[in-house]
Amino acid sequence: MRTWKEIREDFPILKETVNNQPLVYLDNAATTQMPKQVIDCWVEHYTKYNGNVHRGIHTLAELSTAHMEAVRENVLGFLNAKDEGQIVFTSGATDSANLVAQSFLKQRLRPGDIVLTTELEHHANYVVWQQMCLECGAQFQVIPTIDGDLDMDAAEKMITENVKLLAVTAVSNVLGTIVDIQKLVKMAKRCGIPVFIDAAQALRHEAFDLSTLDCDFLGFSAHKMMGPTGVGCLFIRNKWLEEMKPYRYGGGMVDIVKEERTSFADVPARLEAGTPNYSGIIAFGAALDYLNEIGFERIYTREEELTAHAEQLLKDIPEVTVLGSPAHRAGVLSILVDGVHPYDLASFIDKFGAAVRTGSMCAQPIVRKYGAETVTRISPAFYNTNEELDKAAEILQNVIRLLKK
Repeated sequence: MRTWKEIREDFPILKETVNNQPLVYLDNAATTQMPKQVIDCWVEHYTKYNGNVHRGIHTLAELSTAHMEAVRENVLGFLNAKDEGQIVFTSGATDSANLVAQSFLKQRLRPGDIVLTTELEHHANYVVWQQMCLECGAQFQVIPTIDGDLDMDAAEKMITENVKLLAVTAVSNVLGTIVDIQKLVKMAKRCGIPVFIDAAQALRHEAFDLSTLDCDFLGFSAHKMMGPTGVGCLFIRNKWLEEMKPYRYGGGMVDIVKEERTSFADVPARLEAGTPNYSGIIAFGAALDYLNEIGFERIYTREEELTAHAEQLLKDIPEVTVLGSPAHRAGVLSILVDGVHPYDLASFIDKFGAAVRTGSMCAQPIVRKYGAETVTRISPAFYNTNEELDKAAEILQNVIRLLKK
């Protein structure tokens, strides 16, 4: 078993300097860095067997297609969903949510119906449903939180037969809250409600077994799992495959095209119009292999320890308020500093080589709940170290003292 120090060597960017300081990269909730194994896979594809997938019978096309389709099976295996449904490749979790909204929900939603989401959501799992409700005359409702955790009593009252979709994140990208999605899915299923899970922040921190978790749709992004940007996956349970209508049209998703009508291919092809980001998908397969080699349970434990260490360091700084006190937190900590604007804070931290995120985190409702418009977010990954977190806390204290003057 390789040590974490050895694993860290797989990430070339971590050896870089920023503003003449060693890089301390703590913005992993936004995007993770890529190991050289994934970078090498992408380079190998373009130097040895690049050819447009599903388009030809020549060797390069067949090799590209085989490598891409192997990733589809790899993802199904990763989710323990081989017999449960199908994987559609998208450009990311946002695209996955929009696909479900346009291809599934739009044809089912009527005036007076309800779409239910939560106060914890990223805008990608909030605005898309809100806008669909406005378009269809339906009601958009939001399950509230109590100090960072979902109010499960409120959820139980709000989950009724009038709800046509429950859309919920598995992990908050602001508070790090680990949502009890098992319990929510069981509530929804008692009323026959389809469930969409935004797993973008979750899959590096917790396991999903879709043979036992009875969600209907699950979306996530490769770039939060050591893969490239522009690649995502949407799991669709078997029972809904035939109901999924294409909403983008082009090559690769048709069956027979005539002047008077066109028939469409089966899912997943029906929902993957045009040339996919096949090189990115293939590289994502390498990222999954890389994570599997390390071991997801080992990664979960490592990141839990790093997050707990970071939280204690932050709470020891008098001027810092860590937002929320969820029962279980994964990989994300957002803070406010008394008397210091988050943009000033992050900008000065960057001068010392540390990368953190500032802004609303594309989750204005939950940020606003804490009386703020912007926050500063720290999000470690398994390749970070306790020493880096100690250094970041020291930088934070120095910047606070500087800005307070």
